[in-house]
Amino acid sequence: MYINLNSIFLGDLVFFNNEIYFFSLILVFVCFSLYFGELIKSLELNKLIIELALPFILLNCLFFYFLFDLNLNFFFNFKLDNYYISFKFLFILFLFLCLIFSKHYFMLEKMNINEYLILILLSVQGASLILASQNLIVIYIAIEIQNLCFYVLASLKRYSNFSTEAGLKYFLFGSFSSSLVLFGISLFYGLFGTVNITDLYFILLNYNNEMFFILFFLAIFFFISGLLFKLGSAPFHWWIPDVYEGAPTVIMLFFSVMPKILLLFLLVKLYFYFFFFELRMNIFFYILGIISIIVGGFNAMYQLKIKRFLAYSTIANIGFILIAYSIFNVEGMLSSIFYLLCYIFSVMLFFIIFLFYKKNRNIEFLKLFDLSILNYNWILIFLISIIFFSFVGLPPFMGFFGKFLIYFYLYVNYNYFILSILLISSVIIGFYYLRVIRFLFFTFFSFENKLVNNINITNIIVILFFFNIYFLLFFDFICENLMFILLNCYIIF
Repeated sequence: MYINLNSIFLGDLVFFNNEIYFFSLILVFVCFSLYFGELIKSLELNKLIIELALPFILLNCLFFYFLFDLNLNFFFNFKLDNYYISFKFLFILFLFLCLIFSKHYFMLEKMNINEYLILILLSVQGASLILASQNLIVIYIAIEIQNLCFYVLASLKRYSNFSTEAGLKYFLFGSFSSSLVLFGISLFYGLFGTVNITDLYFILLNYNNEMFFILFFLAIFFFISGLLFKLGSAPFHWWIPDVYEGAPTVIMLFFSVMPKILLLFLLVKLYFYFFFFELRMNIFFYILGIISIIVGGFNAMYQLKIKRFLAYSTIANIGFILIAYSIFNVEGMLSSIFYLLCYIFSVMLFFIIFLFYKKNRNIEFLKLFDLSILNYNWILIFLISIIFFSFVGLPPFMGFFGKFLIYFYLYVNYNYFILSILLISSVIIGFYYLRVIRFLFFTFFSFENKLVNNINITNIIVILFFFNIYFLLFFDFICENLMFILLNCYIIF
């Protein structure tokens, strides 16, 4: 019987053509920027490249419709399933929105950065490889692909000392965290003789030696510590405020969302394979979650700069996510992902308003009391108030449902002590979010250009606003589908 191995290989390659398409798109835009760099003004070239990329990225989203309900292993190191397809679609959708609202930013800032789109696309490519990979070494290499892009993106303002300092700090801390991840992977290989996470699952099923699990705990500890450096959890958070402050606003939007999505989904994926064998790790996540909430919450109270305020707010919200993750069951994974989605949506809405104001008036808010400029535009005040009420967790806004799900599953799993700490922390954290509302409504700023009420509010902001208020209509649908993905994508056999 003759078997055509070439046909089998090409048959598997068809399911991987999305990655090939995306990488080819990167190469095309590299060649385009090099060839037309001398013919087109740099400021216009950057906008042109982004506008050309948008339809191709949207086409890439449509590709996932044909892949859904696929569960395929190939090359022994990659797996395409609903988990990968769902969250790769989320990445591409976020990338599409990010590029729409950033294409005018560099022209207004007069920054000749033609490499911006290429670096962004490479980081998304690395993120997709992380989700598809079944090999820890491949995951490490994909993380480094993404991080190398982030190091450059953080220091895009070449003539700014703050931006250069941000890029250098990000590089140093990122290199140290990468060494921790690599050391943890080396311990896995020393213990098991493999770094394939499916093989690790089957090997761990047959081990019951206590001494062995102590070494296994150390391997997980170093591996997770390196990932939490990149996630920005306390006490690994020292680089976040400086990087957020030094990076351009559109890059800060990307940093606020992309690494958080990726690393949380990676942690959820690894839990289903071998984290649940070491249940003592949930104490580790409990402690780091509480520390992150305390550090982020109390430091945010004293911040007047918007970027540093949002940086410490991110640290506090990562604490909520880690505590939800530490429940160490499917419900905990569901609540952590759902809370992250609620937080990301609110952050994106704030940055959309931020960037639209930059586009229309070429004014960028630097400090919280600068928001008092908006007291001439009641529509924007109302929208920003909705966002921060969502951050606080007041009903009926989406932030309430994210926190409610965490509280509910902590109560169901009898974690009353952690639940009481979270409730007290939420009250304290609500203080510095409501302080922003005070700046909006009760601080009057004499600004020479009072025609800010002529700013155009596009349909997408209105849609996001109503989605934020009436999130209850989508609550059951989103939770049901997240639970379906978590329960059905990790049938290892």
